[in-house]
Amino acid sequence: MAGAVARTTVSSAMAVGDTSVGSSPASQASASGTDVGGGASEAVTVTSENFEALLLASAAQAAAIARGEAAPARTTTRERTERDTAVAPPPAFTKADVQALRARLRVSQGVFARLVGVSPQLEKAWELGTRAPSGPAARVLEVLAERPQTFQRLIGRKAGPRKTAAARRSAR
Repeated sequence: MAGAVARTTVSSAMAVGDTSVGSSPASQASASGTDVGGGASEAVTVTSENFEALLLASAAQAAAIARGEAAPARTTTRERTERDTAVAPPPAFTKADVQALRARLRVSQGVFARLVGVSPQLEKAWELGTRAPSGPAARVLEVLAERPQTFQRLIGRKAGPRKTAAARRSAR
């Protein structure tokens, strides 16, 4: 590949003349006008003469990134898709499961329904066993069962002090 020329972009997180590189071929490449550092991307002409120096500079940069001494020039993240991700279906909840979960939170059927985001009639049907939670509601119940403390902050008292039974009787 003698005399072959290719156009490429080189970027580096290392400074030119970095002491970890010393007077390596990377420094020589820098001295010959082929800048491989400075953190900016520059167009570099790769030739058979500077290929080894650029390769060594790249290896030094990769080592510095691996040691945590330099940040990568760019990172790539990709979205998970159905093709490469398995998601377990929500568990089946029985009427006993729903009743136990509500009892564990110590809330009424109405409060539990609002917490889960369903109507009170549907929540009652779950506890009677005439309907079963499915889809998003089953997933919410799954998270609620695993992390009840997350939902505790959503449960609050209405404004104002709560009157005791004796206080209500005396007010009459």
